[in-house]
Amino acid sequence: MEKYHVILYIVQVHKDISQIIRLISLLDDEENSFLVNVDPSSYNDMKGMEIYFPAALRRRLHIRRGLPVTWGGFSQIVSWLDAYRYALECITEWNFVVLMSGACIPFASQTVIKTRILAENEKGIRVHHCNWGWKISHSDMRMLQYAHISEKEFSYSRISLFDRVDAHIEKDLVNFVTDRDQSPVYHAHRRGDVFCNDQLHEKKLTIRSLLPHEVERRTYLMSRFPVSGGWMWSTFRKDALIDLMEDPNLHEITEMISTFICSDELFIPTILNSSSRISEDEISRCNFYFADGCPHDLTIDHLDQIRSSNALFGRKIDYRKNKELILAIEDMIYS
Repeated sequence: MEKYHVILYIVQVHKDISQIIRLISLLDDEENSFLVNVDPSSYNDMKGMEIYFPAALRRRLHIRRGLPVTWGGFSQIVSWLDAYRYALECITEWNFVVLMSGACIPFASQTVIKTRILAENEKGIRVHHCNWGWKISHSDMRMLQYAHISEKEFSYSRISLFDRVDAHIEKDLVNFVTDRDQSPVYHAHRRGDVFCNDQLHEKKLTIRSLLPHEVERRTYLMSRFPVSGGWMWSTFRKDALIDLMEDPNLHEITEMISTFICSDELFIPTILNSSSRISEDEISRCNFYFADGCPHDLTIDHLDQIRSSNALFGRKIDYRKNKELILAIEDMIYS
């Protein structure tokens, strides 16, 4: 009988080798394996990290050059799909896959994590998705589809989204609030233009208006596939991931989501909602904790909330700046 207890952690990596080493050490268990999916710009720095791990772990560690990624861009989706395909084709000894970034951290021991996932599996749960059940409201859809919103909504929702992309922000976006009369983005919003973000290989996001034929195509696809929202952090049982990757609608849903500004927060819940192979009763909310309900940096001030959250993982954390919190979490894990 197949044992559903082996976890493959896919860790999307961009920088800071010491943080990745510490994260993998916290996730390590003899029944776990790791796919470290490295942004090409960092690959030369990361490819030798296995020397920092014991031999037993190195045999379960896969470090590969991934695709170029900018946080907040459609390139994240392309990278996830690429990593998922690699996991299915090249790494055979796993039953669950957990998607993480280098800014994540476990809040429980691997024994607890596996026990919880296995218990859910016994109930027929094949997918754990962060924010599962969040449906896009009419006002949210207007923001995502038509970008015809107020200055306050735009500045809060858009600038806060893009200011975490390693400061590689289109200047026009930054100037939207402070110098709106000179901003082409602002005037395009006033016209009610439909927007997407173009992903450039030099790790820069550029917002542009969709062309008329792109708007027509997206409107058609949206009539077929309801758009859903939520963050991307998920756990898939292997057969569920196969079902997702072989979904006959995968290509068109990917095409549709590529035309949204915050595509990374729409892709997985949208395809799950449209899947003919994964039913809603096979999905549960994954136990991921976010500071203040948002992907803000975790600090020691969040420790009481973390302890009471019953979450298995959390983000975002900077292992260099929040050593006091790291030590407290390690005490939680190992005590």
